[in-house]
Amino acid sequence: MISIPEGVPLDAPRILSKAPRRSALSCSRHRHLSLPKIADHATWRIYVHTSDDIRLARKLMRKIEVQHKDPLVSLRNYLLSGRDRHAEHVSPSRHRADLVLDGTMPTADLLNAVDHLVGAQLPPTP
Repeated sequence: MISIPEGVPLDAPRILSKAPRRSALSCSRHRHLSLPKIADHATWRIYVHTSDDIRLARKLMRKIEVQHKDPLVSLRNYLLSGRDRHAEHVSPSRHRADLVLDGTMPTADLLNAVDHLVGAQLPPTP
């Protein structure tokens, strides 16, 4: 399973093609690190930290540009409960991560950091 935060692509097929079958990457966007059944079985636990304003802006951009949806629903949900749920469930899971990344870093830097964590445990590419 691979979950990556908004706006952060990951070369999942390349990494997973070298990873053991039961390996998993888990990131903060989908709360996987806050779910012990998943986090405890993940080979690598990665938390991508992004400030509230950037996380909300990326979500709204995705709603508008990719999903062609009205961003007003997302804004209302964020104000009613989204921010509080993130603070209660997702943010505390940061301490379970093997690697904490800055979600504002360039994609190449993020991939390099993941490669350092994952690559050290993977067999060399043929």
